[in-house]
Amino acid sequence: MLKVGEPKQWDAGIPAVTHVLRMGQEQMGVRRTALTLLKVNQNGVRLPGVRVAGG
Repeated sequence: MLKVGEPKQWDAGIPAVTHVLRMGQEQMGVRRTALTLLKVNQNGVRLPGVRVAGG
């Protein structure tokens, strides 16, 4: 059954970060996950549908 509740006050936050780290470790290992995440969005491109806090 579908449950409807109050909307969240955040877009992603800590739960999303922990999920990404967990999935990355399972699929690529700690080293590759860390190296990949260090390369993500280095040029500051705004991603469609991504809200920046305060912006």
